[in-house]
Amino acid sequence: MSDKACTHCKHDLLAVLSHELRNPLSALNNGLYVLKRLLSEDARSFRAVAVMDRQIRHMTALIDSLGEAAGLGRGDVELHLVLVDLVELVHDACLDHEHLFASHEIDLRDELPRDATRVLGDPMRLTQVVGNLLQNAVRFTPAGGHVVVALEHDQEARCARIRVKDSGVGLSEGLRARLFEPFTQADASLAHTVGGLGLGLAVVKGIVGLHGGSVRAECEGPGQGTTFIVELPCADGETGGAGP
Repeated sequence: MSDKACTHCKHDLLAVLSHELRNPLSALNNGLYVLKRLLSEDARSFRAVAVMDRQIRHMTALIDSLGEAAGLGRGDVELHLVLVDLVELVHDACLDHEHLFASHEIDLRDELPRDATRVLGDPMRLTQVVGNLLQNAVRFTPAGGHVVVALEHDQEARCARIRVKDSGVGLSEGLRARLFEPFTQADASLAHTVGGLGLGLAVVKGIVGLHGGSVRAECEGPGQGTTFIVELPCADGETGGAGP
């Protein structure tokens, strides 16, 4: 079987898994809803339902990742393009993840320009890109560390550049070469959070590619932190300038 055919089969398998797993998950969600309404005052019941609720939400996120990876690999993802101000989008994405960083005792800072930087993009998908990079940073940055999110526009290259730099464990040469491939996992002993299928960065690459952009990772070595750089073409006549 050719590499192309093998890749197509993998994406088909992901799509089937994502679809079939949603059926029992829906039944679990419905059952949990009923249990919540029938709970007694027993504290153990509340704790049990809380555990079930967390695990179902975790399973939902994993299944969503499978579906995303399958759709991107098969070219089934449709973008809804509008003019997007990346300054506002990145700022909002950071706010959305503040609680996650606080709970892991990691300092999150953004260094964003005052002027708008606009691209033609799908706001939901681009927010997903930033969110996946932030979640990846949390996973591999120890408590007491920091993550800096910066945005710049390159007038000459006519592109916007998002940087997510962490003070975490860094990358080995072997991992860097396959970092954006599906199911790529770093050494679990280096992670500071658990879970995940190794699909987040593959989804980032797929979404950025659909926008005509690129993504790469830079690292000076293990223990030196990692910087993820996303480049997106600026919309015609919309590189920089004052916001509305």
